[in-house]
Amino acid sequence: MKILLTVHHNLTPDSGAPGITFRLSRYFKMAGHDVTIFSFSDLPSCFPEVLKKILFPFFVAVRIFKSGRKKGFDVVDSSTGDNWIWASVVKRFREFKPLLVTRSHGFELLADKRLKKEAKRGNLKLSWRYPLFHGGLMLWYVALSVRKSDVVLFLNSTERDYAVQRLRLDPRRTIIVQHDISDLFANLPFYSIKKNTTPAIAVTGSFITKKGISYSMPALRKLLTLHSHLRVKFLGTGPCVRSIVNLFSSCEKERIEIYPSYRNKDLPDLLRDCQIALLPSISEGFGIALIESMACGLAPVASAIDGPLDYIKNGENGLLISPGSVEEIVTGINSLLRDKRYLENLRMRAWITAQHYCSRKNSNHQLAVYEEFMKKAKANI
Repeated sequence: MKILLTVHHNLTPDSGAPGITFRLSRYFKMAGHDVTIFSFSDLPSCFPEVLKKILFPFFVAVRIFKSGRKKGFDVVDSSTGDNWIWASVVKRFREFKPLLVTRSHGFELLADKRLKKEAKRGNLKLSWRYPLFHGGLMLWYVALSVRKSDVVLFLNSTERDYAVQRLRLDPRRTIIVQHDISDLFANLPFYSIKKNTTPAIAVTGSFITKKGISYSMPALRKLLTLHSHLRVKFLGTGPCVRSIVNLFSSCEKERIEIYPSYRNKDLPDLLRDCQIALLPSISEGFGIALIESMACGLAPVASAIDGPLDYIKNGENGLLISPGSVEEIVTGINSLLRDKRYLENLRMRAWITAQHYCSRKNSNHQLAVYEEFMKKAKANI
């Protein structure tokens, strides 16, 4: 197959959706397929980020159109919102029609619903710009691409069910395909907690509202007060170091470390001195950073939402907390810090769970979905 993968971010192999897309391309190539990635990195560098987000679907349509003059693509697999121009307009007038796939990295319409609910409850404040783009134009892009695609890949059943009901999709063209984590995390050594080890919490991911920063930050400050030797390590926050540092007192600042970015291959070493991974997201399609942390031997403490609910069983291989609860974050982490044996058991079971996501099973499933729907398309010609 000749496959085009698109993602509306700069192509940085070590972060989030771009990293997942990059790994998919590698796995597909290893399976013998011809794969191309199209991302913000292919747009003029002089464009500001917001303009790239608005114009990207137009560039995607041009990229597909130009490929049709040659052999063309068999499959165009796009992150949500990328393919709506081609799917809505150009596709109608072209004989060349690749299989159109929309792939969710966390369904934006569901995330929008939850963010607005939290804002209405007074738990967080959305920017005045939010309804203009992320809560407006971007959601329109997403809805169109999902409705017009031949098949839509979701990360969990909650996302899929919400999309089917909200957008009236045919359930037969919606598939759940989860992510694989990098081979780098397969069978990493498990390190037991040594006596007198300084406890440390890792918070991995962008420093954004959707990741629950309105709840994690006050909870972490309280925990730092309760445990004088506790440390917190922030990884992959993005360029907002000063904003994070300013949330802590002078004595607390001495016990936090911030890494705006990191190479995926360095994560095991960065997490070597941590025992707990915190992910109190408001919305999370999958939570690949949490699975990677579990593969490094950390016990997860995460919101009881779709994504983490698929692989964390409360009290068995991690702790699940109510979304938006500062008190439950503090209580849950306190219970682990005060009971090392309990923490050790959760860490070991979390490590075992993470190994199931190092098999490329999900990538192979995605290829099988392409083949199935291509056969269906040919049968209907």
